[in-house]
Amino acid sequence: MREDEWAAHHRKFRGQQGRDEIVNLLAVHHSCHNGAIDSIHLMPAPATGYGWIVNSWEDPALKPVRLAGTRGRWVTLTPDGGYRDGVDCLECGHTYDNPVRARTCELEDKERTAIDTGEDPHDAP
Repeated sequence: MREDEWAAHHRKFRGQQGRDEIVNLLAVHHSCHNGAIDSIHLMPAPATGYGWIVNSWEDPALKPVRLAGTRGRWVTLTPDGGYRDGVDCLECGHTYDNPVRARTCELEDKERTAIDTGEDPHDAP
């Protein structure tokens, strides 16, 4: 594709204090950005679920992105303009292949701690 067919999409919108920082920007084809029926701005719920839109209270540097056309590959954007595979759990630092696994990590850690101490994992706080 030609360079003029791409748009810089702000994951956290500028109106929500989204900055012109690499971790907040995605290179998106114009029709996927604003033109097509299933574009990012016309379908915000799935776009948010894929990390293509970041809520006003979230930090784009911590929000993973699902790469389009990669069969569900999740990555974390890096400040140098690249990305690394996986999603980090903010509680323990483990890296997982998708956000669902990262979210369940906290529960798994509580269960592991309870088992290690001889407690019932269902009673873990």
